[in-house]
Amino acid sequence: MVSANMELSADGVYNRVVVTGENSSDDAPPVKGIATISSTSDPLYYGGPFGKVTKSYSSSLVTTLVQAQQTATALLAKYRAPNRTVTLEAVPNTALDAGDCIRVSYGDAALPELHIAHSFDIPLTVGGNFTINTVSGKEESQ
Repeated sequence: MVSANMELSADGVYNRVVVTGENSSDDAPPVKGIATISSTSDPLYYGGPFGKVTKSYSSSLVTTLVQAQQTATALLAKYRAPNRTVTLEAVPNTALDAGDCIRVSYGDAALPELHIAHSFDIPLTVGGNFTINTVSGKEESQ
C-alpha cells in the first residue's frame, strides 16, 4: 500500500430499531421489540444531535417477544456503525479480484483491518496508479 483515504457516511445508520413479527397465539397482536441508543454520552443517542432515526424491520419468523427484542438488539448493533469506504493506492496486483478480502495495515498506529475489494482499475502503463476501492473495514482480532 502506498496511501489510503477513508470516508465515513451516515447513510444506513440508525439509533433505534423496531422489530415486528407474528404472534404464535390466535387473536393476539403481533409481537414487537424495540432497541434504542438511550445513553446521552453516546453521540448517536436517540433524540440527540444525530436526531431520531428509526429502522423498521418485520419478519414472520419472529414469533415471541424475546425473539423480537433479541432481533432488535442485534440489528441495532449492526445499523449503528457508520459505513466506511477506503480508497487505497497500491502496487498493481493482477491476482486481485473484486470481492476478495484484503488485509490493510496502517502501521503501528492501529490494528490491521479486513476489507472487501469493491472495485479497481489495473493500469496499462508503467508507473500507473493502482487504486482499490474497498468497503466495510473491520479491525482484525489478534
